[in-house]
Amino acid sequence: MDHVAIWAVVESKPGKEDEVEAFLKSAQSLAEREPETTSWYAVRIGPSKFGIFDTFPDERCGKNWSVEVWNFRYVSGRKRAGGAPDG
Repeated sequence: MDHVAIWAVVESKPGKEDEVEAFLKSAQSLAEREPETTSWYAVRIGPSKFGIFDTFPDERCGKNWSVEVWNFRYVSGRKRAGGAPDG
């Protein structure tokens, strides 16, 4: 039974929608190979809005979720001039 779930939503910058969609499609196979990830879903919520939903058995297993979210936000074009994702 899973006890931890992560829901991350991001809106891409104009013109980055296809890049975000391609990133999410490529990330699916990576998520399926992660033994700690029980389930992983990516959805397109609107023309430029996307989401990732992951579930994990416990907090220890979900510890890398922040890396996934950072990568997701970076690819979506939501980054500051210094390269860090926006809040």
